[in-house]
Amino acid sequence: MALVTLMSDAELQENGVAQLGVAAKQHGLEWYQLPIKDDHAPDKNFEVGLGEIRHQLNALLASNKALAIHCKGGSGRTGLFAARLLIESGMPRREAIAWVQDLRPRAIQKPAHINYINQFGEG
Repeated sequence: MALVTLMSDAELQENGVAQLGVAAKQHGLEWYQLPIKDDHAPDKNFEVGLGEIRHQLNALLASNKALAIHCKGGSGRTGLFAARLLIESGMPRREAIAWVQDLRPRAIQKPAHINYINQFGEG
């Protein structure tokens, strides 16, 4: 199982969970951090980071292992990244967005998130 954190170090610190990565690893989880600024689209640093771990994430998903994704609220950034992974796995974009929004109705509502996710996949 792996945990993907979409919060920055500063955000983890502000929320009293600065040691999340250490704790995750102590409990046998793979831990990846891909910060996305709240209410914004992922930036170049995110894309570089994702490129560095994409193979590991795809291998986990291909072997039916659990992948937990989180941000602070669990909808905006989390839903955006979940939809992207679904699209990259071959799900049509609209279906991926609908699937995520069924689970997290507030996901992919911000204009920046909508514009970002519309770059990937086809309708």
